[in-house]
Amino acid sequence: MSVTKPTSSLLMLGLPKGSLEQATLALFAKAGWKIGQNSRSYKPTIDDPELDGRFVRAQEISRYVEHGFF
Repeated sequence: MSVTKPTSSLLMLGLPKGSLEQATLALFAKAGWKIGQNSRSYKPTIDDPELDGRFVRAQEISRYVEHGFF
């Protein structure tokens, strides 16, 4: 797996795609962050300029964390 690590000082979030997606977005909404999604994109819109993220399969999030992407 080839992963390019982010170079900015943004906090990069790994967000689950699929069955956990709506519950995760609802949890972030309760915490005050609005995360938008486009069904054709893995990059969400987040209303905080210090946050960035990607939607990935839940079982792959730990691998991205291990490689320093999230």
